[in-house]
Amino acid sequence: MHESLQELRSLLIRMSQAAETGASFPAESEGLLAEVIDSATRIKRAIAASKNRRYSQMDDRYKQAIHQALIRQSLMGIALIEEERFVFTNHRFCQIFGYTPEELQRLSPMDLAAPEDREIVASNLRRRRPLKNERVSYQARGIHKDGTELTVEVFGSATAVDGTMIPIVVVEDVTEREKARRDLRESELRMRGIFDNSLVGIVIAQMRDGQINEVNDHFLHLSGFTRDELLGHSTVELGIWAIPEQRDEMIGHLRKGESLHGFHATLRQKNGELRELLLSARAASLHGIECSVVSTMDITELLKAREDLERQRGRMQAVINLHPSGIALFDSERRLILWNKRYEELLQYPDHFLKRNDILFDDVVRFNHARGDYPGLTEQEALDFFLEKLEKARTVHLARQHRGDHIFEIDGIPLPGEEALIIYTDITDLSHAEEEMRILANHDPLTHLPNRRQLMDALHAMLSGKRERHTAILLLDLDDFKPLNDRFGHQTGDVFLVEIADRLRRTVRSSDIVARIGGDEFVVLLTGLDPHREQALKEATGIAEKIRSAIGMPYSLTLTDEQAARRYEHACSCSIGIRLLRNETDADMVIQQADTAMYSAKRAGKNQIAFYGGP
Repeated sequence: MHESLQELRSLLIRMSQAAETGASFPAESEGLLAEVIDSATRIKRAIAASKNRRYSQMDDRYKQAIHQALIRQSLMGIALIEEERFVFTNHRFCQIFGYTPEELQRLSPMDLAAPEDREIVASNLRRRRPLKNERVSYQARGIHKDGTELTVEVFGSATAVDGTMIPIVVVEDVTEREKARRDLRESELRMRGIFDNSLVGIVIAQMRDGQINEVNDHFLHLSGFTRDELLGHSTVELGIWAIPEQRDEMIGHLRKGESLHGFHATLRQKNGELRELLLSARAASLHGIECSVVSTMDITELLKAREDLERQRGRMQAVINLHPSGIALFDSERRLILWNKRYEELLQYPDHFLKRNDILFDDVVRFNHARGDYPGLTEQEALDFFLEKLEKARTVHLARQHRGDHIFEIDGIPLPGEEALIIYTDITDLSHAEEEMRILANHDPLTHLPNRRQLMDALHAMLSGKRERHTAILLLDLDDFKPLNDRFGHQTGDVFLVEIADRLRRTVRSSDIVARIGGDEFVVLLTGLDPHREQALKEATGIAEKIRSAIGMPYSLTLTDEQAARRYEHACSCSIGIRLLRNETDADMVIQQADTAMYSAKRAGKNQIAFYGGP
């Protein structure tokens, strides 16, 4: 192309000289002009070819840069292995195991595997060595540099480099996921225990055809069937509903979104005997299938006793006294005619009250109201509420009725002949278990702060709504936590983390949310900051400085065991990353950005505050 340019330049000079002298172009000028045009065309083609080569080279470099960036910034650990040694590891791989790339180059995969799983790792490395396209995946336990055990998913293959097969390993840290799975299994076992040991029969069946998915032992006892005879079979097919219309009525209510309590139904046992039941039922979607969850109480004996109450009162009394719930029976004139001992224990009436022979339902409601059993209702409103339901043959159900330290479930059930059955069930333990499960699901068990799940729920809710004021996420990481653990042990570290949580609670505002999201990482969600960005930045910085100052105060930790109380002195700082929010909607992204800012603070020398994207 250079020669073409020189030739074109020479032609143009000759034509210019001819023009300056005023001489007419010689006869060969037309040929000279044609040469100029031909030279220009060759130059244009040469320039285009040069550009194409540059663009191709730039494209290769661009692809290579993207490829390298993806490997460096991958959320998965990536390593190349040659002769049982790591020849390349990305940042995430180093982060998972706690080593630098230089340290890993002196180690083998066996050094990172837990002793129990080294044979698994070795066998899979042998599998990958000869085959290029074979891909394997397995789970193994690894050892972090600090000695802690972690669980990883390993995905492996091999690639040819200069004719040699080099194993490629991709690693994902699944420690927390596996822990969550174990916790879920334990929770399922606890719930299974409650289900199997329930004092009422429970059956879960598909609403479309009555196919039974699950039953508890009490229902097996009630129906007379074995578990294998029930599971996978329909209640209709087995003829369990002595009156099929009762099932249709129950399903009709459930399909309308209504729950049933005190629904009267007749059950046919395996031996053909009929049993009268009170059902509590609700609809539930299990694996995308509409199901009915039905609790059954056998009241056959209770109804028979009512029919011959005067003749068999003693027998009836003995039967209901064995029932775990408090039971009271009122006749058509609303007189209390029968109750069990559990009713006396739960209601805690004075001795003289139940010794009367003329106790009316109205008296019971008034007495209960006087001691605060129906908060929010006047005495007459409470009385009208119950009487209206019972007179119209409607079941009254109060799922939560507090008295002292006890929580009751109350069912008022209309019976034939305008009589009414009141059942008090103490659900205190069940309610406490439900509350404990709720707390465990949403709080960190060590510090009792909200955990990552509750934080993300709150963040999602906040980001999905309209916001006129700024919000900020402060993600802080303790700078000197590991030395404390290494020197004094994890028990001391736990005491230290509890103290950190207390300092954070005392430092932030009442409207802010403090959460522990794992290890020594905490998040503070600041709400209601100024609508103007500059002022909001000042407010967020001020709170972050207070937190940094509070965390930086000296620590005196007391650890008590069976032998003695030991005290440890410790100093610690924290690095804080801040992400200011206004119109953002992606909760995971803003948490990641706050984390990026926090690492910027650490790289700046620790004990620093950094904003994502700059202040």
